[in-house]
Amino acid sequence: MTDRMESRRSKLRRLISKEKVDALLVTNFSNVTYLTGFTGDDSYLLVMPDRELLVDLPMTANPGLADRGAKGLVRRGLDRFFALWWRFVRRACG
Repeated sequence: MTDRMESRRSKLRRLISKEKVDALLVTNFSNVTYLTGFTGDDSYLLVMPDRELLVDLPMTANPGLADRGAKGLVRRGLDRFFALWWRFVRRACG
C-alpha cells in the first residue's frame, strides 16, 4: 500500500476519532480501492481509530442456482461471514 493510501486512511482514522465514532465500515469497492489500493470487487474495509481490517469475499459457484437454470456466481456463507464480522467489531470496539 502506498504512502498516499496510508495518508487517506490516517485522515479517515483521525476523523473517526474526532467524531467519537467506534468504526466505519466501507462497503463500496471503489472506496475500498481508493483507501487501500486493493482491487477486489467484493471487499469491505473496517476502519477504526487505531487500525483497519480488509476483507475480500471469494466468489464461488452455487450449484443450487445452477440447478434452477440461473447463471452466475454468488457469495457463499455471507450470513456466517457477517455474523463473524460483527463479533469482531464488537470485540474491537469494546
